Amino acid sequence: MKKSRSSLAFLLVFMLAVALASLVACGGSQETKQKDTLSVNSEPAEVEAEESEEPEDPDVTLRTDPFWVMVVGDDRREGTVGKHGQYADGKGRSDTLMLVRVDPKNYKLTLVTVPRDTQAWYEDQKCKINETYHKGGIDALKKAVKELTGVEADYYLITTFVSFQNLVDDMGGLTIDVPIDEGMTDVVTGDWVEFSAGENQTLNGKEALVYARERHAYEAYNGNLQEAFRQTNDRYILKTMIMQILSGTPDEVGTAVEALYKNFETDWDVKEIVGYAKKFCAHRDKIEILAGTGPYDGDIDPEIDLWLAYRDEDTWARVIAHVNEGGDPTDIVPIMSVW
Repeated sequence: MKKSRSSLAFLLVFMLAVALASLVACGGSQETKQKDTLSVNSEPAEVEAEESEEPEDPDVTLRTDPFWVMVVGDDRREGTVGKHGQYADGKGRSDTLMLVRVDPKNYKLTLVTVPRDTQAWYEDQKCKINETYHKGGIDALKKAVKELTGVEADYYLITTFVSFQNLVDDMGGLTIDVPIDEGMTDVVTGDWVEFSAGENQTLNGKEALVYARERHAYEAYNGNLQEAFRQTNDRYILKTMIMQILSGTPDEVGTAVEALYKNFETDWDVKEIVGYAKKFCAHRDKIEILAGTGPYDGDIDPEIDLWLAYRDEDTWARVIAHVNEGGDPTDIVPIMSVW
């Protein structure tokens, strides 16, 4: 029987760090031990001293109603040592897939993982939802996500392996808590990379990529749901990266977004991203980030001999309805974590 491959976990980190971390690029933060809820709150004195009127660009009209962004981690092997076998065609799968609800009025961001193994269909053939992207590109993936979740994303963001490593190294590393010992071959260079469990470790680009992709190390906790542990780590990495970018000023936000914009494929105009970033910065004391996942339990499907996450549209409807009401997705679907 076949098992799904190591995921492109890191990619959601890069895409959201570009498009969303910029939204909170000038505030302080607090994080719970659950690591799936983050409130960004500056000290009152700092807010009073630093908060300014929202910057305005006469060429950009920003919406105030909530909207959705679909973040795609494309596992194509361009620029890596792994361009062979199933990757020889140059096409990738959406091995990281998230829906992000942006609420500009209440300064809230909610991240919801769509497990890559979720059962879907492409041209009447059963498959993993990440395969719809491989077969039909972004339009097929958007259609599959809407059919599953009911959400039609307003924008999409796509990136690849190499960009993430470069981003982490450009940041001077990513300082995180590592829950267990991990080791894996770096797909970009082919080097073996390993590190031990411990708090406040600064990982370079290769190490951060391994941490974000690794799932087999979690087999001892629940082998069938190792992918769900990886998803929890991904959300933690994202929020940690956001916090490391929280030292900028509103003026620096626009420059940073424009510099990073070339690293991803998107239908979201850079001027709009910059506009939302500055708007959130002007209200940094109100920013809140919630994160969770859709249904991830599953089993080997006898028809295609692959492990699939059950297609639970009823639970997905509850998750999305709760998020649209401002709720925490973990209220509906508990997370897998060893923290």
